[in-house]
Amino acid sequence: MSLWPVAIDTLIKLRSEKWQAEQELQAIRRELDKVNKELQDYLTKINPELAEYKAQIKKLKKSVTYLEHKPDRTSGSQAEKLRDDLDKVEKKKQDYLTKINPELKEIKARIQKLRSNVPPKERQIARLSEEVRRAQSLLQ
Repeated sequence: MSLWPVAIDTLIKLRSEKWQAEQELQAIRRELDKVNKELQDYLTKINPELAEYKAQIKKLKKSVTYLEHKPDRTSGSQAEKLRDDLDKVEKKKQDYLTKINPELKEIKARIQKLRSNVPPKERQIARLSEEVRRAQSLLQ
């Protein structure tokens, strides 16, 4: 009884498994690209809002510092009002960061999960490639 049919079937099966693993790896990489783009879009969306809060805070701090060093009697009460405004803006900024943090964590967790799937799939493809090579050498 010849082993050729079994060897050929094994080679076909290995090539099929390797092709399937390569397709799965490509799908993981496409999904990873998609989620990375989603993260970039999200960061692009939130950066202007954060920049606006930072600009407001910087402007208010500068005004408070100016009024604190001005030798005018009314500047003390104005500085106090601006300090209150500064606290409000800083609180808004912190609330905004608290709101977006879970969304960022979720996107980053998805990216990490996808990235962790790549090396095992690459190892599987390398193993299957070696098995295909060995099976082909046996048939020659």
